[in-house]
Amino acid sequence: MNQAFWFRSITKRSIAVSIAPILRPRVLIAFALALVLATAAYGFAANNTVSTSGAGDGNAAISGYTIGGVAYVLNSTTPTDIDTVNFTVTPAGTNPQPSTVQVQLTTGGTWYPATHGSGTAWSVDLTSASPVVTAASVDNLRVVAAQ
Repeated sequence: MNQAFWFRSITKRSIAVSIAPILRPRVLIAFALALVLATAAYGFAANNTVSTSGAGDGNAAISGYTIGGVAYVLNSTTPTDIDTVNFTVTPAGTNPQPSTVQVQLTTGGTWYPATHGSGTAWSVDLTSASPVVTAASVDNLRVVAAQ
């Protein structure tokens, strides 16, 4: 019986001691300040308005272009270097000729602008490309064309 009383008194004293630091004026003022700031932030965020807007998503078939007649023109002095890439871009269906064509010759490499010749002919001048484009470095031909 005496032992149970001793346990109960220690428990009450422990609770009183553990709450005492929380009830200090500094802690109470900090808590009150945090509560005021949180309330102000909530009020500010609740006052925001967003105007009505629209967004959309959809899909349609892209008829695109057909790339053909690809020819690599090698440098006459250093035949391992490529001077020009010539090709045709033929619109599919009733699409107009593209106004912009870009070419990539290495996966993840530089994009080069193409110049429109006559009809469906396009070419990429690589004579001033840096670094020099070599036949060994070309691992794909990716052509992007847009109206």
